[in-house]
Amino acid sequence: TMGLVTVEALACGTPVIVSNSTAVPEVVTQDCGVTLNENKIDEYFSAIMNPDKRFASSDCVDQAKKYDKRIKYEEYMKLYKRVITNQGGKGK
Repeated sequence: TMGLVTVEALACGTPVIVSNSTAVPEVVTQDCGVTLNENKIDEYFSAIMNPDKRFASSDCVDQAKKYDKRIKYEEYMKLYKRVITNQGGKGK
């Protein structure tokens, strides 16, 4: 699933903590958050109690912008057109 809450937090400039057992780590870079092991409560506790100061809110916002619906729409349209073209016009 897409981590909409994660992207919304990033869009507000907030670094995130995510689990490595979901698809969300694909959204998070080392510049805007931390990916932790699913069942390691001590890792989550440590990340919450000792926030990493290296994250810049602008890096978080920049990462979230990659998921702007207009950008994604254009990417999907290009993909669909490429698939249709490669099928020799089938599926129209």
